[in-house]
Amino acid sequence: MVVANAISALIEIQKSQHTTLDFLNSKVLKKLLITLNECTEWGRISILSALAEYKAEDTNEVNHIIDRVSPQLQHENPSVVLSSIKVLINQLDSVSADQQDALLRRLSSPLVSLLSSPPEVQYVALRNIRIILEKYAQILSRELRVFFIKYNDPLYLKLEKIEIMVRLANESNALLLLAELREYAMEIDMEVVKRSIQAIGQNMLLINW
Repeated sequence: MVVANAISALIEIQKSQHTTLDFLNSKVLKKLLITLNECTEWGRISILSALAEYKAEDTNEVNHIIDRVSPQLQHENPSVVLSSIKVLINQLDSVSADQQDALLRRLSSPLVSLLSSPPEVQYVALRNIRIILEKYAQILSRELRVFFIKYNDPLYLKLEKIEIMVRLANESNALLLLAELREYAMEIDMEVVKRSIQAIGQNMLLINW
């Protein structure tokens, strides 16, 4: 509890001063990784937020972070899951291509699981997914269907899901996506109709007639 609160306070000071305190080093890292499993969920979020900004010094440190943080992907709190994903994404550039592919595959299920959360949490998850897809488009390349719009989705979720589906479009799923977008183009909400028609135009370029 003390460690988690201290980290939380340091992060707030860092934000308020618009500066880097450089309090996280290899020695502190080991302490935080050990403490991670002993914290409350809010303590874990504080520690994971700090770890998301940390640049590992070597491969052993990277692997240690991945090993310790990966179990948090199964946590029931969506904020813990999302914070863990951020930490692991931050380490991707420091591992081999094979390790990167394996880690991205491991992250796909936790990302999809966030879509079963309440709408407000889903929105935060979708916004983060959009950012991740800009660099790692392959992470959810087989998960197009989970982003299909539900009839009771709020407008802000519908628009975010369309944005993500466009980013996931490829030659193998273009026809499936086109059929789905045609349904959305007949929605009552004009914002959804407008964005769906735009998405259809973007998607048509992928279809091999």
